[in-house]
Amino acid sequence: MDTQKFRLNLTIYHFDGPIPIPTSLVFSGSGREGLRKALSLLSGAADGLWNPEEDAKPQPAPAANPVPAPKPAPQTAKDSAPTAAPESNVKGLALIHCPDCKKTFEIFFWEPVEEVKCNCGRTIQLHRHNTAKFEFTCRACKKVVYGYTNLTGAVIEAGAMECVCGEKCPEMLWRPVRGAYHD
Repeated sequence: MDTQKFRLNLTIYHFDGPIPIPTSLVFSGSGREGLRKALSLLSGAADGLWNPEEDAKPQPAPAANPVPAPKPAPQTAKDSAPTAAPESNVKGLALIHCPDCKKTFEIFFWEPVEEVKCNCGRTIQLHRHNTAKFEFTCRACKKVVYGYTNLTGAVIEAGAMECVCGEKCPEMLWRPVRGAYHD
């Protein structure tokens, strides 16, 4: 009797500018025959999702994802001298709270940014003086997840974001000694 269990995850990222838009598929079950069937379904789904012509024609971002603010104009030759570090330190994973619509959303920045635009239209400034670091260890896969947030409370509620494995984050408390939110 084959009682081994499995879980297959596939995430394909569609890039629309600097924001990757993920499409995730998860298959789980048990037994060798179940695994074969899940692999077949996963392969068929991947073929349906994969579109190599996607790079040739830009796709509009779904309305549910936040849209980053436009990038500043490129520097000219006379401006290319080394300058001080940018005021923004937000790069990577971010948990952003919009003060207008009160929505909190996750976003990933590939490059350092100074602002992000919420779906409601509000431009949210992200600078050293209004962001803090957060860090938690996923209880399911033990991955350490870290990033930045503009939340100002003493607690980031459990489940405010998810690990890449799909597990909800634990409650994170503000730790003044560390200067960050930590579980």
